Amino acid sequence: MNRKIRVLHVVGIAVAAQLLVGCAGSSAPASEPSSTATPTPTSSAVSATESCDQFGDVLTVLQNARTSFREGRTSQQEYSGATRLAARILSRIPSEPGTAVGNALTELQSVAPAAAVGVVATSFDPDGPEWNAATDKFTAACKSEGAEVGVSAWTGG
Repeated sequence: MNRKIRVLHVVGIAVAAQLLVGCAGSSAPASEPSSTATPTPTSSAVSATESCDQFGDVLTVLQNARTSFREGRTSQQEYSGATRLAARILSRIPSEPGTAVGNALTELQSVAPAAAVGVVATSFDPDGPEWNAATDKFTAACKSEGAEVGVSAWTGG
């Protein structure tokens, strides 16, 4: 028997032994709740930093798609697909309702409504005045909360 096969046999036996020990280790029914378990608190609050960071991803997609399109590296169809993707990402960004960041995000989402995956709908204009005004409002809200919006450009140059 060669060395590899012996090692595999030893590993297999060790795994089988662990499984048997795990099965025999508890006699209590699985449905019985543990008296020492404590619920962990959950918070539905989303920080402005989280929302602003995620919006940076939207701007990153748009920046790189725009540069690639303008330099002739991608087609109009690809650029439109990237703007639809950016709108879907935008639609999934959580925010705290009633806050400056939350209200500005709602406005952005109305300017760039998300289409369902596979639906080729008219994408929004990421160079248009409505998008630019909503973006400026959102980034100002982020800044007022001490959060920054970052963009990572890797296309062009």
